[in-house]
Amino acid sequence: MPAAASAFNQVLGLVWSRHLPIKDAAVDAFYRMFLQGRSTAASTRVLLEMYEAGCKGSGWTYTHLASVEELIKECTEKELIKPKEAIPELVAALRSGACSMALRTLTALGAASVADLAAQLGGMVEILGPGGPRVGRDGAEQLERCLLLCKLLQRLLGAAGPKAPLDEAAMG
Repeated sequence: MPAAASAFNQVLGLVWSRHLPIKDAAVDAFYRMFLQGRSTAASTRVLLEMYEAGCKGSGWTYTHLASVEELIKECTEKELIKPKEAIPELVAALRSGACSMALRTLTALGAASVADLAAQLGGMVEILGPGGPRVGRDGAEQLERCLLLCKLLQRLLGAAGPKAPLDEAAMG
């Protein structure tokens, strides 16, 4: 295994540490390895490519996916990623071949920025809803996107809390 891949796998495990300095070091290492010095557009491309490589080529497990999601969420909460800029980039990526990867990344960002993601839901429905251009080519792709969209909505509602319903006004 190349050194970079090994280092990345170590960072993934450290994000779950109960010791805050270790967790913070993992988030900072992830940021330095993949996002530092990049524009929002370039950073979102890197995240999409990371998910693509992990899901399609590197054999990531659900633990890998959860760890990357946690790292992205932590970077957003530490304001290392700007969701107000990144979320529209990722919604635009829903129209591309990176649709499923964009949904995964939006799920991670959305937990840290409920209002910004909720404002994009109307556009997401146009893209992913019935008759939308990225609803899926076949049953398997449709089910995957439905699963990812449900996970995104579940995360969004959990982050919004029970007293903050996401009505049409909140969804843009």
